Amino acid sequence: MKTILENGQWAWEDDYCDKNPQKILFDLDKKTMILTLKNSVEVDGKDKDTFVYTIRWAWKNGFRGKIIGEKRLDKNGDPVEWDLFVVDSKRFYWRRNDWRKNSGSKTIIKCSPKHDEVMKN
Repeated sequence: MKTILENGQWAWEDDYCDKNPQKILFDLDKKTMILTLKNSVEVDGKDKDTFVYTIRWAWKNGFRGKIIGEKRLDKNGDPVEWDLFVVDSKRFYWRRNDWRKNSGSKTIIKCSPKHDEVMKN
């Protein structure tokens, strides 16, 4: 897969990269994406701050990924998968595979380099 999204700090547009930025990192072969949140969120009754996606396939402006360990199910009883759509080099959004075609998450924006210190380990 050609890189269609940069590794780095991203955040929900209304968080302005300050509240809970997310660090996105692709492995070298571009088959895995690791998303790490600054602050954990509750998923299936547990706090979680890291989500690992297996990239199932890609297209010109996005890809379909499956979260390893995903418990949410679609109407067929299969784990949901997530489509990432790149709007431009600084914005993208998510859509679950069982959502309507014209729907999607809020926009996620690329944070400026000044935010990189927020998530350094």
